[in-house]
Amino acid sequence: MRPEFTCRFVWSPGALAMWDNRCLQHFAINDYAGHRRELRRTTVLGEAPIPVGAEPAAVRA
Repeated sequence: MRPEFTCRFVWSPGALAMWDNRCLQHFAINDYAGHRRELRRTTVLGEAPIPVGAEPAAVRA
């Protein structure tokens, strides 16, 4: 892992972290001993992904 491509989130009461699992890798470090970690996954409805190298729909017309 290159440091310039990492994000270290420091938790505090009421904190919220969000990321897009389609374009990154999540790795939780177990540094919250004595505290409960709560995780909720959500999927946002959107357009179907365009494969790498494919032309966008607007260009194909």
